[in-house]
Amino acid sequence: MADIISLENKFQEAREKKVAADRKRKLQAVRAVLQEAKGILTCEKCHQELDDEAAHRERDLRVPYVFCDSCAEEYVDYIERLQGRGDQTCYWRNRQWFDVWRRWIDYRGTIDTYLQSKEFRQLLEELKQVGPFE
Repeated sequence: MADIISLENKFQEAREKKVAADRKRKLQAVRAVLQEAKGILTCEKCHQELDDEAAHRERDLRVPYVFCDSCAEEYVDYIERLQGRGDQTCYWRNRQWFDVWRRWIDYRGTIDTYLQSKEFRQLLEELKQVGPFE
């Protein structure tokens, strides 16, 4: 009789494995969107690691993203060019450069909209109920 396998125990183990796999998949989904960097602050555009000084420097209110100095300067120039100004000495900031920035801002806007969606908020709530992020 000692060799009899409890079906209830097997079912419970299978359920626990499924719950763990679902949680792992959900965490991966959240991390993919948030580009979690284990507490390391990076530029949102080029992903360059920001040093402590750059991370804690007072930010330009015209720049709504966390950027390295280079990306922040480009962003400001992009916005100024939209308004008919901008640094014309930077000839390499051509139509394609302008398009890259436009598309990146559209991309960030789409991500921001997704983060505010009912479904993504539900995912975060489910993960909070299960326990802390790993």
